Amino acid sequence: MTKSTRTIIGALVLIQFFTFISAFADSGSFTLTFFVGDVSTRLNSEDDWQQAELKQNLTKESEIKTGAESRAELVTDNNSVLRVGENSHYMIEQLESGDSREKTEGKLFKGRLWAKIKKITGKESEFNTRTTTAVAAVRGTVFRMDVL
Repeated sequence: MTKSTRTIIGALVLIQFFTFISAFADSGSFTLTFFVGDVSTRLNSEDDWQQAELKQNLTKESEIKTGAESRAELVTDNNSVLRVGENSHYMIEQLESGDSREKTEGKLFKGRLWAKIKKITGKESEFNTRTTTAVAAVRGTVFRMDVL
């Protein structure tokens, strides 16, 4: 094997490796596009709750909480929309965004969640929301979930 052949093979292996890594990287986010009333966020469970800010990015392990007569709207990188109703608590558990896969998992602890999930053609995409008693797993639809 010549030196140039080994160089080409080495470069192809590196390209394949970085393609594989980027397909599974947690690179997605939600953007807080609208809120009214008492809305708080935290980036992980060890942080203190902070007043929400418009256009704030929420990533894996971020949480959002709304008070009475309050609500918030989150938009994903692929333009799916989540609306968190009053007196609600929602946590983003997992976000994956890659060339061939989109995966979002969340947990609704209490309150109301409305979601309009876009189906991404040509990609394997999943959107899951859990409660203590149920799981909603969808691939492009509109749904609402309530936790008392």
